[in-house]
Amino acid sequence: MHFDVSAPDPAVEQRRVEALGGRRLEGYDDGGFLVMGNPEGNEFCIIPEGPFELDDEGRTDYLG
Repeated sequence: MHFDVSAPDPAVEQRRVEALGGRRLEGYDDGGFLVMGNPEGNEFCIIPEGPFELDDEGRTDYLG
C-alpha cells in the first residue's frame, strides 16, 4: 500500500519527517512528487493541501 500525506507546506513537512528518521528517496526527478521513506523503508508522498498544477510531464513546482 502507498499513501500520500497532505501538508500546507510540503517542504516544512519534509523537514519534520526527516527529523523523525525518514528520508527523501533518490531516483525521483526534481519537480515531481516528494517521495519519502520511513525508517522501515516504506514509501509515501508528501503533497500540498488543496489543488495544485502539473505540467505536461506530470511535474509540479509546489516545493518552490
